[in-house]
Amino acid sequence: MQFRSKIDWWFFGPIFLLLFGISFLGGTNDGAFWVVFSIDMATILFVLYVLLSTKYWLDEQQLIVTCGILMRKEISIDKIQSIKKTYNMMSSPACSFDRIEVKYGKYEGVIISPKNRKAFIDEILRVNPKVEVHESLNMS
Repeated sequence: MQFRSKIDWWFFGPIFLLLFGISFLGGTNDGAFWVVFSIDMATILFVLYVLLSTKYWLDEQQLIVTCGILMRKEISIDKIQSIKKTYNMMSSPACSFDRIEVKYGKYEGVIISPKNRKAFIDEILRVNPKVEVHESLNMS
């Protein structure tokens, strides 16, 4: 089962506008404009690719977290110990600030932001009912 990452467009939209604006303010002659514009467009396309390809896959044995070509993490669902809401702003395969932390192993965890959080957690619990879901997690 595939779950897409929730995306906070309100955060990424201004970044895209800033990059696009730099293209028009960055160069006064034709050569400089097209160089800056090309770099900005390549950056915007790469960020869009990462945003749209950040997904979380669940099967009967594993949670697979993908973030474009940047990362692929496979986690055994049997090793997942807990899921809790987090406000940690650490870089992670989460495209939203509405994040959850999935703890597994002895000291390991991954911060993600599934769009349909309730269905995601329900599916984890179906496979491993021993996972502790913290009360701070609003399931709506």
